[in-house]
Amino acid sequence: MIVLQRKGLRALALNLGIFGLLAGESLVCAAEQREGREHTARQALPIDVDIPAQPLDTAVQVLAQQAGVQVLFDRQLLQGLRSTELKQTLNLEAALQHLLAGHPVRYQFTGDQQLTLIPQPASQGAVELEPTDITASAEKPDDWVYRAPRSISLISREQIDKRPPRHAADMLEETPGVYTAVNQRDPGLSVNIRGVQDYGRVNMNIDGMRQNFNVNGHQQRNGTLLVDPEMLSGVQIDKGSQSGMGGAGALGGIATFRTWEASDFLTADKEYGGRLRAGHGLGVMGNGTYFNGSGVVAVGNEVGDLLVGVSERHFGNYTAGQNNDTRLDDKIRKHWGRSNFYNDWLASEIGDSGSVTRSQMFKFGLNLPHDQRVQVNYLRTDADSKNSWAWSDNEGNFIGHKLTGRDNIAAHNYSLDYTYVPDNAWVDASAKLYFVRTQLKRWGADNGRSLDSANHLPEYNNLFQTNTWGLQVGNKSSFELGAWGALKWSQGVDIYEDRSYASTDRKEQPGKGLPYVEAMNPKGIRTVAGVLTGLGYEYGDWLQVEGGLRYDQARLQGRTGNTYWAPTTERRKYQKFVKVYDVDRQSGHFLPTLSVGIKPGVDWLEVYGKWGRGARTPVATETFMSGPPHAGGSEFVYANPFLKDERSRDWELGLNIFKHSLFTTDDRLVAKIAYFNTRIDNFIYTAMGITMPGRGVGGLGEIMGVNSLNAARFRGFDYKLNYDMGRVYGDFVYTQMIGSNRFCSRSSPLGGALKMHVNPVTGEYGYVDDAAGNRRAHCNNIFGNASYMPVDRGAVTLGSRFFDRKLDVGLRYKFSDGSGEDITGFGNVGWPQYGTYDVFASAQLSKQLGVMFVLENTTDETYFVGMADQENLSFAKGRTLTGTLQYSF
Repeated sequence: MIVLQRKGLRALALNLGIFGLLAGESLVCAAEQREGREHTARQALPIDVDIPAQPLDTAVQVLAQQAGVQVLFDRQLLQGLRSTELKQTLNLEAALQHLLAGHPVRYQFTGDQQLTLIPQPASQGAVELEPTDITASAEKPDDWVYRAPRSISLISREQIDKRPPRHAADMLEETPGVYTAVNQRDPGLSVNIRGVQDYGRVNMNIDGMRQNFNVNGHQQRNGTLLVDPEMLSGVQIDKGSQSGMGGAGALGGIATFRTWEASDFLTADKEYGGRLRAGHGLGVMGNGTYFNGSGVVAVGNEVGDLLVGVSERHFGNYTAGQNNDTRLDDKIRKHWGRSNFYNDWLASEIGDSGSVTRSQMFKFGLNLPHDQRVQVNYLRTDADSKNSWAWSDNEGNFIGHKLTGRDNIAAHNYSLDYTYVPDNAWVDASAKLYFVRTQLKRWGADNGRSLDSANHLPEYNNLFQTNTWGLQVGNKSSFELGAWGALKWSQGVDIYEDRSYASTDRKEQPGKGLPYVEAMNPKGIRTVAGVLTGLGYEYGDWLQVEGGLRYDQARLQGRTGNTYWAPTTERRKYQKFVKVYDVDRQSGHFLPTLSVGIKPGVDWLEVYGKWGRGARTPVATETFMSGPPHAGGSEFVYANPFLKDERSRDWELGLNIFKHSLFTTDDRLVAKIAYFNTRIDNFIYTAMGITMPGRGVGGLGEIMGVNSLNAARFRGFDYKLNYDMGRVYGDFVYTQMIGSNRFCSRSSPLGGALKMHVNPVTGEYGYVDDAAGNRRAHCNNIFGNASYMPVDRGAVTLGSRFFDRKLDVGLRYKFSDGSGEDITGFGNVGWPQYGTYDVFASAQLSKQLGVMFVLENTTDETYFVGMADQENLSFAKGRTLTGTLQYSF
């Protein structure tokens, strides 16, 4: 069951009441105007039609989208029919006549924005067809998601614009089943799908280019993507294991961030276009939001096209909300009995939280003979940010934020794309060759220890870099089988390689010694190569079957070592052990997926199920990292070169709902609801208190990546519902997680446990092998967010459009019941509950000019976004008002 806060229920009831009044008003207006509609004006408007040759049913849907009308027809009516290419400026009737020419189909207008396709009468020389049931098929570009027999979420550009993101994670907050471990000081993005994230468990990519950069850190942010929301046209989230392109190692799914293309701004008779945007925080409620702007310009014709884009985003220090902060007290950083510190800290500006992000994008494409195209792409994004910590004096009073470091991260993305799409059912070929270089330069401050202290470390510089190259080659074939349905077949090759580097001028911590990995992020090479194939079958309009199989071969290469002290056979005497490991390991896995969708007798409902397997080879950081994680601290991370591959099994059951004309002829309800169940064997996590070979008991600060003896389970429901009647619309998303995990590992992961032995005759102390110690397990000594199941959370959006949809205003309510249990012992009790309101409005002042306003957190609530990075105390921002001006041409 979905449980909302009481306050949230009252607010939701009020919102639904307002929604009902607006809906009723819209129904009355629709009834009054229906008889008086004039059809001729819309029919005569010129349309820039651009429809490639394709099946006739999809061609008609594309025309409906381009003309802004609704078309009703029975899919069986157009089964097996194909359209010819149509690229010119026509009015709606002329375009329809061109598409339907030679086919036993005609059209008739049944409203100002609605037309119906019906069989051609036999007297006109066409084949006479039986009467059919008419179903609504006027679709939006993203509606295919609600007919896919698997879990997919799309984030449109319109949705991004309705909430200008300060942090890239803001784009994903209203996506069911998707979380982000947010650190408001770090612009990097770490995507969590249904509880699974880090080290490539989610394939985070930009236009198919994998972003595999990772730096070992707190709170499961081990793998970050640097992406600029201003450069994006949308985001697609494919959930669960994937046997198609990009599925290697993706146990949780694939997050694809799509950048602008020239085709987004150009048409057949429009040779230049683009958009300019400028936004800023407004007045005292700007709350650290400064200039955010971008420009994207495209030019092109039938020969080729060019797109250039630039962007800058500036943010300063911000303040958290000031209301209902008691929900946080005693739950973060052990603030029991420190009310002065807590109150002053919360009321202060979040210091050193500003950042600057800059992006440049270049794309050049050529249309070659014989339906070929080649395109060169370049995207660069860099960001400057800081790290700091809330500080207190000797009496425990808050005295501000202390700067602990500065980061500069830059990601360079290069790719060469090729497509060959002739008018041939066997061939729809594509290839991509890409290279991604991500480099993080980090300055660390002096650790503040006394100069005479053995643990004093001066300021230092680290450099972390990951180079990824990849190759993707694929082809899709489609076949119409007449009365037997339709078949699709895909084949492909997916190869990528990560090379990681690190360097530091930080001094060796006294007493630790070599070998240890410089800057904690090791050098290493991981190569993954996969071949894949998939079949899709559709029968009529009621059955979909999709199956896939991939084989992935992975290789991990690198060198690492451990240095530690262990007791000798003499009491209270120790010796230094140095272990060096040369690793060159390979593994291979066959990974199938299968999904089935069935419409049980009604055309608006589909029941589907999906099942799949996945596998992931450990990355270099997990396997080879070794050294002190903190400057001057007593903790130490040891390498584990014997980590096993993770193996996953996941399945889901879901419903797709796509219903037109629910209450009126123009309204629609779409929904996607799913239960998911993911099991990961050999789940890799960071364990504390491990025991090194030759030792009896490990300290809490002895840390190592280990395989869990228990399977990790991530189960729950996610919901996405949208109702739209034109004048009024509503959206509901919710994610509910079920259960918890218990992570256990061997106390001595590398073996070699010893125990103390006392000679009963001489009374001498010594150490002997401890077989029981090698089998002993300890549980929940886990470091990071994996110790928690993600919180249940959701969002409700209600909006209304006025003046022929030129004005759009709405209210958004985001809520979570939070989580409570602390199994780490650090005093952080999950994420407290919250409920916040946003108000948004956008107005299209002319065909080219639009303006948008957003007031976020209107009631100034104090809260953490679920999955926020607690170790960095990343409060969400308080009340914030921003405005954006956009000019499109």
